[in-house]
Amino acid sequence: MPTSPQAQNVQKIQELLAESLTAFESGLELPTLPANKPEELKAGKVRVVLEATHASEVRNIQARVEALGGRVEAVYDNLVQAFVPIKSVNALAGMGSVSWVRTPLVPVWEQGSTVSEGVRVIGANLWHEAGIKGQGVKVAIVDGGFKGYQRLLGSELPPADRVIVRSFNRDEDIEADERHGTAVAEIVYDLVPEATFYLVNFDTDVELGRAIDFLISEGVQIINTSFNFFGTGCPWEGTGLIEPIVKKARDAGIFWAVSVGNHGTEHWQGIFDDPNKNGFHNFLGDDEGLTLDVDADEVGAVIAVLSWEDKCGKATENYELLLFDDADRRRASGSQLRAGWPSRVLVFTVRDSGRYHLKIRQRTATRPTAKLDVSVIDIEPEYSVFEGSVGAFEPAISPSAFSVGATDFRTDAARRYSSRGPTKDGRIKPDFAAPDGVRNTTFRQFFGTSASSPHVAGAAALVKSVRPNWGPKEIADFLASRAIDRGDDGPDNTYGAGRIALGEPLKEEKPAEVTIGAFPEKLKFVAQANGPAPVPQLLEIANLGAGELVWTAQAQTDSVKLSAAQGVGRALIQVSLDIAGLAAGTYESAITITAENAQNSPLTIPVEIQITEGTPVGELLSLFFSKVEFVTPAAWARSERSSDGCLVYTNNSAEAQRIRVTLADGSTVSEYDVPASKAVTACGDILYVDLR
Repeated sequence: MPTSPQAQNVQKIQELLAESLTAFESGLELPTLPANKPEELKAGKVRVVLEATHASEVRNIQARVEALGGRVEAVYDNLVQAFVPIKSVNALAGMGSVSWVRTPLVPVWEQGSTVSEGVRVIGANLWHEAGIKGQGVKVAIVDGGFKGYQRLLGSELPPADRVIVRSFNRDEDIEADERHGTAVAEIVYDLVPEATFYLVNFDTDVELGRAIDFLISEGVQIINTSFNFFGTGCPWEGTGLIEPIVKKARDAGIFWAVSVGNHGTEHWQGIFDDPNKNGFHNFLGDDEGLTLDVDADEVGAVIAVLSWEDKCGKATENYELLLFDDADRRRASGSQLRAGWPSRVLVFTVRDSGRYHLKIRQRTATRPTAKLDVSVIDIEPEYSVFEGSVGAFEPAISPSAFSVGATDFRTDAARRYSSRGPTKDGRIKPDFAAPDGVRNTTFRQFFGTSASSPHVAGAAALVKSVRPNWGPKEIADFLASRAIDRGDDGPDNTYGAGRIALGEPLKEEKPAEVTIGAFPEKLKFVAQANGPAPVPQLLEIANLGAGELVWTAQAQTDSVKLSAAQGVGRALIQVSLDIAGLAAGTYESAITITAENAQNSPLTIPVEIQITEGTPVGELLSLFFSKVEFVTPAAWARSERSSDGCLVYTNNSAEAQRIRVTLADGSTVSEYDVPASKAVTACGDILYVDLR
């Protein structure tokens, strides 16, 4: 008899996956598994995600997968997505470096010479007339597939030279027999026809993480995702399994627009109520079932999510989500995505149309009246609650993304199916509302929050085009200030800040005026003919105005040497002198500093070179130093300059006093005789020596 996975490492294997292993070993029908095809499972192969205890363990896990006859498909952070023999799952779970084995997380696509009506509804046409069309902005549409996109290049999508295509699917198929992404991209293009587009697709959470890392590395500024992962959120804590990916993009300065979801009528929430103490929740009166009328030809599967108020990863409460048919036969049960997670995800393949009933059973509880939340995908349950229907969907509930609800483009009325807030931790969602039902060539009419979200992404890209220094918060604040208030006064959980409206175009800001500054304004070198070269001096280059200074520096004569010929922003460059072959006399040279965007470019710094027959005349030196020694310390008075904190040492004696200076690189120690009443000034690692 094969050993059941329940007997080995079961605490590290997702329940749904463990049930599949048992069914496979027993020759029973296998349940539906996310990101796995029935024919793959029948062949004894399964797609899983192995969560490493630490990212440093990933290579060991990869090697073990291959040794057991599997194939690694993708790696992201501490996650390894692999296609492995079903019989190897127990062995992989038994590795000390593996903390959890689960199925991949997959999203729900929120779908419900053509120019979308949304262009005029939100006022983008006025910005286009002002010449603002998304120039200089990189926009990414991250989706499931872009079927037929090539035939639209140059018409409904940008020309090919402004479209970057990248697939993170395991088969690297950018079309993936899915038109959803193409339809979304059409709307964004209508709004920002001169932006650069990234069309990126994926299928699982691991692939999404890799896709976002790529977009960050490419400098993308706007992302649109018209999808949500179901059941991954831990809504009462305002976080979830996908949140680290979204936050990483936000921290990189990316404005992320996401559809809030089409689950407004597919949701129920309430307090656990069990008046007859049989462990089952009563939805209304003595009704313990949330009834679903299911058409097998339309939905294919019952997908439902139960979440409850508890600690993420440390849940002390335990509830079951069960599915019964109309004959009260149990057909399926929900499973946890990971141990200690306060949610259950139920997936049941429907072969027979009919009436089914979701039931909630309390297994263990320290709080008998826990808050519960149930969402059903694409099926309206018997009892539905609009409020809070954003549920446990990510990234819709993310504080790092801007979620978008749907309105009828003709009337501004909120769509019934558009998910509502608040989030379970009390935040307003959606953040904005935008039109749907608009025309495009892919879907003719495009309904759902999938069509609304790209309107906000496009609006954000228009703003970014004229305010390139604005980050996600500044862009969102601007859009909120222009949004048309609908529903309750002020921000609400149906429209967010309001239906998006751009209003009068922003005027392009004049480039910041850069002004080159240099100190000292003149350099003077004094040396003895046929003697040693004078000590190098420092030249400070800085921007006295606003904006970014990108400079180049060049000496007019070969005898003047610069330690750096170009740079950005403030810099200290060392200027040295090659006196070989210079006879006694006075020479003129200069250093020219140029910056393309500076109003005083080029700036010339005169350099005077005095070669003497005898002892050189005194000079003011500026040196990079690590140490200064005063041969006669009692001869010096120390003070601190209040303006900048520099330390000033003044020779208070009646005669010259000697100091020893070690340069910053430690290679040279020089001695100088500082005249009476002259000073040595130390500012950070720069030493000014007055020998005049």
